[in-house]
Amino acid sequence: MIILMHSNFIAVLGLGRFGSSVALSLAANGERALGIDREPEAVLALAGRLDHAAVADATDLDELRRLGMAEAGQAVVAMGDVVASALTTSLLAGLGVQEIWGRATTHRHAKILERVGAHRVVMPEQDAGKMLAGLLSGPTPNTAFIKTRMYFDLARHPARPAHAPGGRVRPSRGRGSGAAAPEPTDRTPPW
Repeated sequence: MIILMHSNFIAVLGLGRFGSSVALSLAANGERALGIDREPEAVLALAGRLDHAAVADATDLDELRRLGMAEAGQAVVAMGDVVASALTTSLLAGLGVQEIWGRATTHRHAKILERVGAHRVVMPEQDAGKMLAGLLSGPTPNTAFIKTRMYFDLARHPARPAHAPGGRVRPSRGRGSGAAAPEPTDRTPPW
């Protein structure tokens, strides 16, 4: 079944872990989201949770046209395959999609997506790793907001104490939010 969308919707092409997370978050935020994947199981998993979901080959220009992609305000190309994501990005750019976000798995993949029409490129694994390292190493201008948000979330959902069993809690060494840090013990790694 072909569903023609109207403008002011966001299309997510590729409904794996990253794409489905983006699509569901958009829907939860009240955005009109169209999810597209060539695998029926991925589409069925999101049916009823998105405004529209379609089984389609995003590398096929005719299918993109039938889905109304020329009317999309924004699109997220969430495929991990370099060739498929580059071709899809190029087709979306040719259709005149106003803002195209690409998901890259490597820096080379990111450069390719930029060259074929992606307006912005994210690298979720690398970005998450950098964010976590920033959270662990103390506040900086770039991580202060993220830390505040993370501590707010932790305050709403407290976890078990972070200190090692049997270790004494001591004040932080001036890094972070002043949270307690574990007292070193003979079981504490030296690093």
